[in-house]
Amino acid sequence: MGMIDPPRPEATEAVKVCKGAGIIPVMITGDHPETAVAIASEVGIYDRTRHKALSGRDLDNLSDDDLEKVAYDTRVYARVSPGHKMRIVDALKRRGHVVAMTGDGVNDAPALKRADIGVAMGITGTDVAKETADMILTDDNFSSIVAAVEQGRIIYANIRKFVYYLLSVNIGEILIIFAAMVAGMPVPLKPVHLLWLNLVTDSFPALAIGMEKGDPDIMRRPPRKPGEPIITASRWVGIAVQSALIAVATLGVFWYTLHAVLGPIAAEVCFPWADADWIPSGIAHILGSSGDVMSDTVAMKIRARLETFPGLAYARTVTLTTLVLAELLRAFSARSDMYPIYKIGFTTNRYMLYATGASFGLMLLVMYTPPLALLFSFVPLKGSDWLIVIPFALIPAAGSEAAKIIRQGFGRHSLQ
Repeated sequence: MGMIDPPRPEATEAVKVCKGAGIIPVMITGDHPETAVAIASEVGIYDRTRHKALSGRDLDNLSDDDLEKVAYDTRVYARVSPGHKMRIVDALKRRGHVVAMTGDGVNDAPALKRADIGVAMGITGTDVAKETADMILTDDNFSSIVAAVEQGRIIYANIRKFVYYLLSVNIGEILIIFAAMVAGMPVPLKPVHLLWLNLVTDSFPALAIGMEKGDPDIMRRPPRKPGEPIITASRWVGIAVQSALIAVATLGVFWYTLHAVLGPIAAEVCFPWADADWIPSGIAHILGSSGDVMSDTVAMKIRARLETFPGLAYARTVTLTTLVLAELLRAFSARSDMYPIYKIGFTTNRYMLYATGASFGLMLLVMYTPPLALLFSFVPLKGSDWLIVIPFALIPAAGSEAAKIIRQGFGRHSLQ
């Protein structure tokens, strides 16, 4: 007659997922060493060819320094006392590991408290263990811990993507205004346009990014370093590149549209760095008979006149529409650091569809409703205008997608 207390069927798969995620499962038990080794081998924790198994007596013969040296390769601890459990936790922490400890009894409480994350059993756990723990498993299932780790990684990754997206688009908007001022151009965006971008265009997609389900390989990546910032050096480089692409696309469409409406405006008026010697007919009368010599005063008058020129309102509308569409397309690309949008799918995050649809729909509503268009200084765009908007709006998202493909080609799957 024999007795057996087999592990749960899902335990083996949970251990496999942990190992793929860079998490090292370790068994600490009061059972006989042979029993502990047999169970640990069955679920994939212990490999007789590579791992060690220590008993409580072995631990008594090891100093703290010696235990620290063997702790990494030891996967089974048997016949241990509460004091042994605390020593094991301390040894792993001294090696730089983040330690999660599970337990259900009163004798587990000291180690639960000492660990970085104490996990108590909700069904079989004692009140002392539950009060000491940081987390309680309501189903007493090890696989629930793995699921919690996965959700934690998804949440952290979404926070990163949320911040990454908002910084890239907002710094891009700053660059647009700053570059226009330095170049002596008319301001491409009015204050009300910037308010619109921050309240409507940027916020909805950013919230939708927070609802991402996570990359399919998120549990096949190593854990991040404990002291690693949300925005690492490589991510700052990515933010700088994306911000520059947004600024280049927006200023490019502004420059192109002004030229299309007004012609190559006088060098001193809109583009001091350009080589042009004529001005739009709508402001030609300002120069009078001495139009061939443009003083600073005359240039200031022309810039003031440009603010009331219909062509500038049109150019700003095209520019803002391009920027709005660019940021919405960029939001789709920001859903994953690793996978191009065609791999994760356009429709896999319905919240992103709702957010971008609402943002763009409100933009169209304001543009094509005369009272609102007047309030926001918009000019209704014609069908041909969208042939200008769309190519420029695709530039930032296309750059982001190209970077992912290049990183995959070089074996770097994501920004760290």
